[in-house]
This record gives sequence, C-alpha cells and structure tokens, in this order.
Amino acid sequence: GSGALGELDGIGAAAQTRTAFFVIHPKDPNILVVSEQIYHKIKFADFTTTALWTVAGTGTSAAPTANSDPLQAVIATPRDMCVSEDGARLYISLHNGLP
Repeated sequence: GSGALGELDGIGAAAQTRTAFFVIHPKDPNILVVSEQIYHKIKFADFTTTALWTVAGTGTSAAPTANSDPLQAVIATPRDMCVSEDGARLYISLHNGLP
C-alpha cells in the first residue's frame, strides 16, 4: 500500500488497509488472509503480485447469516482467523457479531 489509511482493493501502492489482523494461508505461503476490523471485510493479499482484494464482506456490520455468498455477507468486526489445514475453509471470530 501507499501508507495511507483506508480500505481499497488494488495492486501495490493503490491498495489501502487500516485495522488489519492477518494469518498466512497454509496452502499458499504467498497469500496473506487479512481481516479488516473497521471496514468489516476479509481480504487476501498476494505477496507475488502485490494485489489486495476482498473475498468476504460488504462493509456493513451485522450478524452474519448461514450459507450466504461471501461477497454479499455482512461481517461484524472480524478479528481472529484460522484456515483449515487443507486450505478449503476460513474460520472467522467476530467481535460483537452475534445477536
């Protein structure tokens, strides 16, 4: 990123993040899984391409619904995460995420 605070998907200096927690993807060490607390989104960052993109969340804070499209899902303040050993599932701990 550029060092500017914000939330913007992009490549290299065009990308922005603010309150990021992260974990390395177990199947691809070039991928960083990022939780954006303030912006209520989950993103991937690729060390090879320097791309940062949203994989889950609309930016709205609310309790999630089961089996929703990840890009249409509302996610309330995502915090801790872990990825299953096979890389197929991402588990997210939400702060204030349940009614």
